[in-house]
Amino acid sequence: MSGPAGRVHRGPVPLSLAAVMPVVDGPMGLPMEFDIAMGVRREDRELRAEIEVAPGRRRAEINATLAKYGVPRSDMGTAP
Repeated sequence: MSGPAGRVHRGPVPLSLAAVMPVVDGPMGLPMEFDIAMGVRREDRELRAEIEVAPGRRRAEINATLAKYGVPRSDMGTAP
């Protein structure tokens, strides 16, 4: 297995992913889904500026990569 999910699981059994319902669980309202985040050192302002605009500028490539590797997407209305 390669790609984003391949970095999480490399066992002999294929990785199976399923949407979790409900998205918020329990009396404390614990989230069961999370956004992807990126960060840089506080003093690296130039890299930070690049990272802030890259997702919008490269959205089509990012979506294609996530689809290629079957990464579940709650923001797309349905998980692949």
